[in-house]
Amino acid sequence: AQGRDSVRVALRAVDLPVQAWCEEVHLHARLGQDIQERFDAVPQQSASAISATVARIESAARDCVAPSASAHPFGSTVNGFGELSSDLDVLLAVDNDELSYYMSYVSWDGKERKHRDAEHRQGGWKNGRWEPFPQVVQVSDKTAMACAVRQLQEHLPEVGFRLVRALPHARRPLVTVEDEAGELGECDVSINNRLPLCNSELLRSYSLVSSKLRPLVLLVKMWAKN
Repeated sequence: AQGRDSVRVALRAVDLPVQAWCEEVHLHARLGQDIQERFDAVPQQSASAISATVARIESAARDCVAPSASAHPFGSTVNGFGELSSDLDVLLAVDNDELSYYMSYVSWDGKERKHRDAEHRQGGWKNGRWEPFPQVVQVSDKTAMACAVRQLQEHLPEVGFRLVRALPHARRPLVTVEDEAGELGECDVSINNRLPLCNSELLRSYSLVSSKLRPLVLLVKMWAKN
């Protein structure tokens, strides 16, 4: 008990430089205005450039993944806190049953090609046994997303994108491409990961509440990067 009392006494005896802190705040009275002036005019990606890129991704996805696939931008390019250098994040939304249906045939097609190659080289025999012709089997959701990423990896270069990397077996499968035909830089395309859409809409709502919020966020992002 005596030790605790001495600690309390010591804490009460600390001389906090409150007056000096107040003077510092007074010296930075225009800080908010300075932040507003410096960061409010930082340009963002144009809505037309984003729409054009997303439209090409959606068109390719409908050709190679599923006819009802829809592409939705999210992240800093659409939530109000982006810059010209911000990457584009795109969600490819597809009904799970439809995705599994079409990707089952994609998976079968890959197996069928391998079977024909083996048949051509080995006469249909594998390890001394006759290899039966592969059948169409419904794939799991995880396998379907992996197949979809591989499809995008193959077909997005046909509509003006350069492949950077593909992660079909990641926890969140995605493909990263560089937009060579449009005005944007790198684009990350993921499959059915819908939560970021809600997060982007929430942040966009925040950015519309006050004109002071975006400059402050850009300042913090610049500080964090450096």
